[in-house]
Amino acid sequence: MKRLIVLAGVLVLGAGCTTSNDPSGDGATTAPASAAPETPYELQITAPTGFEAVAGAERAHHVSPDYLDQVFQLTGGGESDQIIVSSYYLPEDAADADRAAQIALVQPHDAELGNTSRADNYRDALVHREQGLHRYYYAENAGGFVEGHYYYLFSGRHLIELSCQWGDGGGGQAVQTACMTLAESLPIPETWNA
Repeated sequence: MKRLIVLAGVLVLGAGCTTSNDPSGDGATTAPASAAPETPYELQITAPTGFEAVAGAERAHHVSPDYLDQVFQLTGGGESDQIIVSSYYLPEDAADADRAAQIALVQPHDAELGNTSRADNYRDALVHREQGLHRYYYAENAGGFVEGHYYYLFSGRHLIELSCQWGDGGGGQAVQTACMTLAESLPIPETWNA
């Protein structure tokens, strides 16, 4: 008799369940989340306060040839006072990269940038609730120096690089403040971890 009561209870509970993705319960179904695109994500980013978007600008060196760049220049700042967000679609062998492989993937890019900070200086980072890598950047040039913080977020064959850099003209604090604000609100795509 106990089995019959338990079975009847399960049937009653099961009758109220649906297989739809509709939280309203009216029977309408919604499509499941789509898969990640096979192109770089087109991130919708508004220029941080005190910065302006630079149309057509891009970073000098890239992690991968398949990318989209957005460059934001500090208004009234020096040429190096920038925030750059790059979205990449990586080669197939990068899909299951562990932390060591991710570092190996960005090291040639780092060398092209002329970064003189220690080659093993990669730290774990959290950008808008997503785990990634942080790399401190420092390079000297004819006009002085450029330093900054570079963040790398990986998901399968996708990479978002957030670069916040400044020169010796006094824009460092403004860039760092805007960088932290952007890092907290970076529009991570819904299919990022799909």
